[in-house]
Order: sequence, then C-alpha cells, then structure tokens
Amino acid sequence: MFEPLVLLPDMMCDARLFQSVISEFSATRTIIVPNFGSEPTIELMAQSVLQALPGRFSLIGAGLGGAIAMDIVRRDAKRVSHLALMSCSPLAETPQTAASRESKIIGAKIGRLDEVVREELQTGLLAPSDRKLAHQNLLVDMAVSLGSEVYVTQARALQRRLDQQATLRRLRLPSAVICGAQDEMFPLKRQEFMAELIPHASFHVIETSGHFPTLEAPEEVNGILSSLLTKQDAAVQA
Repeated sequence: MFEPLVLLPDMMCDARLFQSVISEFSATRTIIVPNFGSEPTIELMAQSVLQALPGRFSLIGAGLGGAIAMDIVRRDAKRVSHLALMSCSPLAETPQTAASRESKIIGAKIGRLDEVVREELQTGLLAPSDRKLAHQNLLVDMAVSLGSEVYVTQARALQRRLDQQATLRRLRLPSAVICGAQDEMFPLKRQEFMAELIPHASFHVIETSGHFPTLEAPEEVNGILSSLLTKQDAAVQA
C-alpha cells in the first residue's frame, strides 16, 4: 500500500495548484491537501499540518508549501517517506525581501488583493506560453478566494521564516528539487544550491516553466514525481 501523498500549496494557492498531480495519483494514493492558512508562522503551520497527518506520508511542497515541508522534516523526518520541493528556498528571508512585502501587505489590507497578486505575477513568475493568461487568472482566483487576511498572515510568516540549510543536510530519504528555468523569484543557481544541500537528491530543471511548474509543465512534473515516489525508501536521520 502506498503512503498518502501530502500536497502543500504555494502562497495564496489552494488544491487547484496541484490539480494535475491529484488527477495523476489519486487512483493509487490518498491525496491530502491540508489547510494551514490561518497560522501566523511557518513553524506553527508545520505543527498544525503534522498534527492532522497520518503516521507516514510522502510530501510535496511548492513555494510557501516548500517552506512548510522543510519545517515538517525538521520536526519529524522519520514520518516522511519521500520529499519533493518546488520553487522555494531554504534560506531565511533577506531584510530587503521582507521590506518589499510591506507595500503589498498594505495593498491587500485596503482591498486591492487582486491588483497586488496581478502585479506580482508580472515580475517574472510565469514563463511565456499560450496558457499564461489562463494560469494568471487561476492564480488570482485562488488568491481572492482565500482573501486578504490570509495574504497578510502568509506574507508575515514568510518574513519570519527560519534558515533550513542544516535541516536539509541531515535528510536521508528519497528527495527531489524541481524548478522552472524561467522562475525569477528563485533563480536556477539558488535551486541548484538547495538540491546540493540534500544528500543524494535529484535535481530537475523544467525549461518551459516559471515559478509554477505544476501549472506550466504538468506532464513533466508528474513524470518526475512518479520516478521519485517509486524509489526505495531510505533510512532517515533526523
């Protein structure tokens, strides 16, 4: 019996970010997409998610969800059989990036959430394609459905996130890092650095994707995940 597959979405995203993954794997695995939006820190998000999960599971995190996934394995790596991280970073947020969030937080608070999200999506997050506008509209719809309070909470949590480099160096489980070559938020070199931190992790660059590989290159992502999830489990050193 396969372990349940836990999917942790990016900032201001819901299960629709992983629709292609859910369609691909739901016939053979239980799919869990936890709700973590109301917790004020990454650590409390991870704690809340862990409390609701079964004893053993495979874990996929994208963006904010990747930060939460890293804190989950920091807390209890022995419960995780396989790990995939997409479009995220193990580093604490820089003061410059944290400061840049303030104007966006203010915009969300005064009722301009849709504008804030659309402006963010114009800064090199989506690769050029004939589906770019559809992806943009979906991302805005997910954000608006979650609301301004969740945006502010998640932005504040990212501002205060921990450095997880030591966590990744200690991992001993089948792992993959997946990134879009055209992701300007987390450039290729930073993603490669993250993969190098994890012993024996595989590193996958999707040339046609930006920050959202599950939307922009779903077939490639599903192929990578299929390969990862069939790898033999390894002993975990927490």
